[in-house]
Amino acid sequence: MKVCDISGMGGREFGGYEWGCQVIRARALRFLERIPAESSLPKHHSYKNVTGLLVADDDKAKAMDEFIMDHPKLKEFGVTGAMHQYGIMHATMWHRLGWDEYERILREGEDGRTDEDFFEFNEADAFPEESGKEESRGVDKALRSGCRKMGSKS
Repeated sequence: MKVCDISGMGGREFGGYEWGCQVIRARALRFLERIPAESSLPKHHSYKNVTGLLVADDDKAKAMDEFIMDHPKLKEFGVTGAMHQYGIMHATMWHRLGWDEYERILREGEDGRTDEDFFEFNEADAFPEESGKEESRGVDKALRSGCRKMGSKS
């Protein structure tokens, strides 16, 4: 799958820094895509002039964080706050805008992204728990858990 570099720090190979950002982005995007259209998106907040601190404000956001971090390599190596924050922010923009508009915006302006910033990411790396299954049960479980906590009937 074609993606845009999130970190600018290198490490696109399996287990590298950028690879971890893309795993977070892919898992967050999968979570967002599974939320019913009539339902609200997870809510987070951050702080002005603070990078790497993205706080879950509702049970859906907490469930999304649990789903993201339920990846064996992310559990093993951990993630930075910046990886978490920017992975979720990129996933949210991709989800809201669609890939074409998201890419167009990334390429805009004097400091816009160039072809060198885009690369192929093996999306299967983000979902080792699927092992050939059509859908991830982990997303469904996290969504059900988050919705129950909010009092939803979903």
